Amino acid sequence: MRNGVILMTIISGLLFCFIMIAASLSPFPDPGGFNSLGMWLNIIMFLVFYILSLILYWVGVKGMKYVMAVFCGVGLLISLSIIVLAFVMGTVTYNVSDFLYVIVLCIMSLIANIVWYIFAFKK
Repeated sequence: MRNGVILMTIISGLLFCFIMIAASLSPFPDPGGFNSLGMWLNIIMFLVFYILSLILYWVGVKGMKYVMAVFCGVGLLISLSIIVLAFVMGTVTYNVSDFLYVIVLCIMSLIANIVWYIFAFKK
């Protein structure tokens, strides 16, 4: 079960990084754009928090599962928000297909985060 939490944390983190990259490639309004310093700083900052919490969980710090659960919940909210925003912007511009890859990545992230909760809190 512990290995499942670690694996799902890695998958969730990678998917979130892919979402940030895909959002910078999509028609979302983004001041920095793809391959900008801001995009890479966001990805690095996110990975530092994810990797630090994962290492602390792996070492055996007692409360890290709950800290990671908060991160996972934030990831769920962000993914849901991006899905809604992508559908709204796609509907307004009559081009939902421009946002399809972002929507698919967000749905995959939602599934990964839900599976994370199942692995982490299964009795």
